[in-house]
Amino acid sequence: MKKTSGYVSDKQKEVLDCIDFKVLAKSIKVLKNYRGLKIIEVRSKEGEEVSIII
Repeated sequence: MKKTSGYVSDKQKEVLDCIDFKVLAKSIKVLKNYRGLKIIEVRSKEGEEVSIII
């Protein structure tokens, strides 16, 4: 966090302070076992498409 302090705004610092990076790292390690899993797929009436895939 100290290295990024000159590059992010105060609002962004508040958000980053709320993140527990140890828990996030553990979650990413677990999610690696599920590569390719489609979590969300949404299509709008206009044809726009959003997919979130691990």
